Amino acid sequence: MVKLRLHRLTALLLGAFILLHLLNHLAALAGIEQHLFWMEELRNIYRHPLLEFMLLLAVGMQVGTGVGLFFRKRERPYTFYEQLQRWSGAYLALFLLFHLPAVFTGRLVLEVDTNVYFGLAG
Repeated sequence: MVKLRLHRLTALLLGAFILLHLLNHLAALAGIEQHLFWMEELRNIYRHPLLEFMLLLAVGMQVGTGVGLFFRKRERPYTFYEQLQRWSGAYLALFLLFHLPAVFTGRLVLEVDTNVYFGLAG
């Protein structure tokens, strides 16, 4: 099942990014200055053009393969864990489809820093 392997592979890359992204948000508990410091440090990594392209490609593949996996037919009913996985994936896909255009509009169209202040202003 190539789609499932691709889905899992891109989930690893995207999961690593999301973990770092959420840890950056947690740094805000130590103060906005800490949050902004770590955001700039992490941006040096994930805003590298090649890695950013790979992350965006991973998002597209996650959404594309995830929709297919969400709607696939099964001979047996889904377990609670499988249902939880399906619906959390659907939520994540919708979140990413709204979050990414907002961030890229801020960055590329409005030409503003998409840091914590951008989020608070929204």
